[in-house]
Amino acid sequence: MKQLTTDVYWPGPESAVLVVRVDDRPGNPPYWDRFQREMNITQGWNRIWIPAAELAATSGGRPMNLQRISLWGVFLVGTESFDYVLLGPVELELEPER
Repeated sequence: MKQLTTDVYWPGPESAVLVVRVDDRPGNPPYWDRFQREMNITQGWNRIWIPAAELAATSGGRPMNLQRISLWGVFLVGTESFDYVLLGPVELELEPER
């Protein structure tokens, strides 16, 4: 795998904090035992990409088993109210075979 990519549309006039979460273990593992990355998004379409090397470790540093992803998701954090956010296709881009 090369990277995970998607596009997110944020309609709000102020920036927001989007979180991408990936679990390789079932049962809602704690923050330190899953991949989780926060990023600022601004009004309009935002391109999101996470390199495989970054996705390959939990927030606590444990190697992720990318063959056993049990849950993934995106959410917003903060106190801003909003009506919607749009998520484009999520793609796992593969490295070319050698």
